[in-house]
Amino acid sequence: MKRIIILEDEITSKMILENTLSHYDLVICESIAEARDEHRQKAADFYILDINLPDGAVFPFLQEIISDNKNAGIYVATSDANIENHLRSLKMGALDFFPKPFNPLVLKVKLANFFERSKKDQERQEILYKEIKLDPNKQIVLNLETETNIGPFTKTEFKILEYLLNAKGRVLSREQILENCIGEEHNSTLRAVDTHIAKIRKKLGKYSAYVKSSHGLGYCVQ
Repeated sequence: MKRIIILEDEITSKMILENTLSHYDLVICESIAEARDEHRQKAADFYILDINLPDGAVFPFLQEIISDNKNAGIYVATSDANIENHLRSLKMGALDFFPKPFNPLVLKVKLANFFERSKKDQERQEILYKEIKLDPNKQIVLNLETETNIGPFTKTEFKILEYLLNAKGRVLSREQILENCIGEEHNSTLRAVDTHIAKIRKKLGKYSAYVKSSHGLGYCVQ
């Protein structure tokens, strides 16, 4: 059974989440300290986090989750209208955010889709290209010569790099990359594709030239 850690101190929201997601192994926490303890005892497959809790902001805990478990999904649920907090969550690696009050049926479907995609992702094979290797299951990029980690890459960055490599030199449009790799990120635009590509190149270091731009068309790996 998939384990979900929910960080929520609002009674109504907790009841809705508990009723909607009762078919999962739910761990409902009212404080960041409690959620962190549960995470450290046993990491979850998915996390649903409120941004502002009585014991502080959730961002340090969000970073800890991402560092510990790159394959976990994270949603941010909040009544906070501060768009900067929403954007910060997404940039750190949260898949999406939804405002309160939220539609429980939409959340239920999104989670089911996430776990179905995760199941398919586990079947992906390693990709070897020149001097690098992508391991989809561990979400890491390795230098083949030294077997050392390159990166680390965020989920979205890894997905884009994998998508480009699987295209085997074919140019992929920014629209294709946006739809297939960044679609879950709220209000993403074509500019987000360029931003992610720039970060991927920077993290690839001496292998940055592998990712090439085709003026007016998109990107490819050659």
